Amino acid sequence: MIAGVTKIGAAVAITARPGKFSSDRTILEYAEQIWHAKPVSIKMLSRDDVKGKFLQ
Repeated sequence: MIAGVTKIGAAVAITARPGKFSSDRTILEYAEQIWHAKPVSIKMLSRDDVKGKFLQ
C-alpha cells in the first residue's frame, strides 16, 4: 500500500511540475512564421503594485 502511494505521489508531482508545454512552442513558432511577430516582454505586477493602484 505505501509503495502504491509513493508511486501515485511521484506521478502527481511529475505531472504538476511547471514547465514549458509543447503548445507554448507551437504558438511561438506560429506567431513568428505566419505573423512575423516577435515576443514582447511584460512586467508582472507585484501584490503591492496591485493594492496601491487598483484596490484603493
